[in-house]
Amino acid sequence: MILIDASVALKWYLPEADSDAAIALTDQELCAPSLILAEVANGLWRGERLGHLQPDSVRNGLTTLSEIFSELTPLDLLLARASEIGRDLDHPVYDCIYLADAERRGVELVTADKRLLRRLAGSAYGHLAKALS
Repeated sequence: MILIDASVALKWYLPEADSDAAIALTDQELCAPSLILAEVANGLWRGERLGHLQPDSVRNGLTTLSEIFSELTPLDLLLARASEIGRDLDHPVYDCIYLADAERRGVELVTADKRLLRRLAGSAYGHLAKALS
């Protein structure tokens, strides 16, 4: 099982660096916090607004997004721990929700979020995430 965040999932819809690596992950069992649905929806909306995506592509993406995941963790199971991690790292809780889920599941988060990866470097939470490659 691979846990991913929205920075990886958005690469399925928007051509970006490492999109091929992100698409390759869909051949495996994927999991994420349910927050990913809202974050990807927002990213798709932004992509349409900027003219990078057509409305039909956005609708299709939103219709099939949840089906890609084997498991989506409810936020109420993650918020308290995510808040603690956020406090420890001095980093936004919404990113730390993914870290809390990775910790809870005993897996690494795969992310393309360079800011998060920099924050984790050398921290007690560094083992919870790795870069999409």
